[in-house]
Amino acid sequence: MEISSLACSIAQVIPNFGLSAGVIIVLLISLDRLLSIHFSPSTINKHARLILTCHTIAIIAYATLQYAFAYLYFEERNVICNPPEIYHGRGKELWGITSLSVIALSIVVYYAVWRELASNGARTDLNHSRRVFRSVFAVMCTIILGWFLTMTIIVIDRFVLDLQGRWMYIGEEVAGIPANTALTLNCLVLYSTSVEYRRAFRRQLRMIPLVGRLFGNTKVFNLSLETTM
Repeated sequence: MEISSLACSIAQVIPNFGLSAGVIIVLLISLDRLLSIHFSPSTINKHARLILTCHTIAIIAYATLQYAFAYLYFEERNVICNPPEIYHGRGKELWGITSLSVIALSIVVYYAVWRELASNGARTDLNHSRRVFRSVFAVMCTIILGWFLTMTIIVIDRFVLDLQGRWMYIGEEVAGIPANTALTLNCLVLYSTSVEYRRAFRRQLRMIPLVGRLFGNTKVFNLSLETTM
């Protein structure tokens, strides 16, 4: 069902903020990880309010930029209303390019984190460093790669295939599969690679009566699993 682009844009104001925030937060999380290996936990905790304020400003600024693309390149027409349809013409191209650039920058930051951890691994506990590597790469290969594939498909749909109308709608729906799959599988990947996450997750599950009994009966198995990860 098609509606006017004006009605679609109004309806997508709040969902589009969530979409924009989801992209920039990927970069902010990678920067947090970079800060965590260069500064002590006490230093980071001391400036936690400043860091959170900077994150909030970055999210609002990035979302405002995306809204500007939607406003400056608005076209009155009928559209199948899904989140990217708030952008029209050149605005959709700029949205795809900036989003892809942010995700690509996140990969660069994660690579810097990996290099720093690798250099520290030679001077500290190697086994601990390997566990950190595994968790970092798990996050990068799920969330970061998922978003990267999604934005790449959108750019290909627009620039290479030049999809229009219903075909563009189908292309955008297909493009959303990698990012949504990554977000869905992220908790499972972290559970399998991070002892700390696994313990915290089990503590929450034990608060549920029936599930808590199940985890209580598998205590020996869980202990052996943690010692091997």
